[in-house]
Amino acid sequence: MKGHIAAAALTAAILSAFPAAAAPETMDIKDGDTLFFDFGAAQEYGWTTVDAKTKYSPGSGYGFNMVSFSENETCSGSGVLSDAVNINSRYCDRVSFNIDLSPGIYELSVYSGNISYMTVCLEGQPVIPNLEFNNTEGRIEVPITDGQLNLGFQRGSSGIELSVSALSVTRKSGLEERRKRVFVCGDSLAATFYPQFISQPLETGYRGGWGQMLGTFLPDGLYVHNMSSIGQTAKGFIESGMLESVLYFAKPGDLAVISFGYNDSLSCSAEEYKDNMIRIVNELKASGCIPIISSGLCESDEFDEKGEFTKKNNRYEAEAAAAAAECGVKYIDLHSAHARYLRSIGHDSATALFWQQWNGTADTLHPNRNGAGQAARLFTEECIKNGIDEFSGKLNGYGLSDDPRIKCRTDGNTIYLENTAPNELTLQLVTNKYRSKTLYASDITHVTLPPYDVVEPQPETEIYAPLYVRTSRSFIIGSEICIDLGKGE
Repeated sequence: MKGHIAAAALTAAILSAFPAAAAPETMDIKDGDTLFFDFGAAQEYGWTTVDAKTKYSPGSGYGFNMVSFSENETCSGSGVLSDAVNINSRYCDRVSFNIDLSPGIYELSVYSGNISYMTVCLEGQPVIPNLEFNNTEGRIEVPITDGQLNLGFQRGSSGIELSVSALSVTRKSGLEERRKRVFVCGDSLAATFYPQFISQPLETGYRGGWGQMLGTFLPDGLYVHNMSSIGQTAKGFIESGMLESVLYFAKPGDLAVISFGYNDSLSCSAEEYKDNMIRIVNELKASGCIPIISSGLCESDEFDEKGEFTKKNNRYEAEAAAAAAECGVKYIDLHSAHARYLRSIGHDSATALFWQQWNGTADTLHPNRNGAGQAARLFTEECIKNGIDEFSGKLNGYGLSDDPRIKCRTDGNTIYLENTAPNELTLQLVTNKYRSKTLYASDITHVTLPPYDVVEPQPETEIYAPLYVRTSRSFIIGSEICIDLGKGE
């Protein structure tokens, strides 16, 4: 699959840029410091090698708790992603990779080996559901409270491969600076899809979930922990241990968004679905969490033969609203908000927000990354309208980029960039075909956008793609596209 090859190349390029920093003799690292671990037999300069027989000891401060059920393997990536440690899935509940760390908030980046899907666990609790494909990164911000990180792995939604290729651990802050969490508990409409952190293309071939994109629109004081997964139901969320994980990591005042219904309507009665939703809400409330129930998204085939958008109600939405009312929690009708938005932009623009599968088949249910971003924006807007004040403070217009401060307007094969932020933005237009290649000065043009303005006149030139626009987030414009650096209309 071409997208997966490109993702692996990009991840390798990102990893090769990491500074040389082997694990110190003690794991008591300072804020901003990072530990780098390379799993497998091969040694990579600047990384601490962890092979299948690296057993934990208090002297080293890291290693597997047991080494009987793992082995080294060769992987499809390059550099630190060229090898991995494979853990026998029959015994995965016994195996963990442990690191002695002082209490604090840490950001973990886990890079898979050769897998279909696997779930990453912390302290025995799932925290990254369904990390998918070879050499992809799953990233999570977690608290370490007891002096040791315990990283484990479980089977994902399909496949039995459990393979870890690399791990970076960055200390963010002390425990007292923990950000309030927004746990997203949902199905594939909200789930995180991979590759997660590459530039987001304007084409439709990259699936996304609105929970994956939600953090873009929330204040920096909130951290989105997406616990959504493919095929999930309210019952499955309880029985798979996902609810237990949310309860384990949640603190009083955290928010939890519950959005099930599509798969439930295919697998259980409306009464059973409502009972499961009420159980989830009540257990979250008992932990001090603030639950929010949300309906799901529209499908692109909810347009009739005349091109008019007609809202369906086949996902137990009435039961979801009734559960929210019975439990005294907020209900967000995202389905109706999504319907109004898609109706407003018309059939062709609406269908362009849905995923086109790798074989060319149009998916009528799942959004692509841009569609997921629009859905996340709509969800945030609806929460603010419903008095959920925690979500206020950051929402901006969302254009074709994955940076909400930048909008793109097309005119034929020309795209004009517009700054929607109240402050000046400096961009880098990068005309390098593959970001894994070395960038030269000739590859980069710097552009400054005044507040609330389209791009101002720059040197008289046109830049032909493939092109990437670099801000604090990057996004791909795509091939055969021209960026006009003159002032747009």
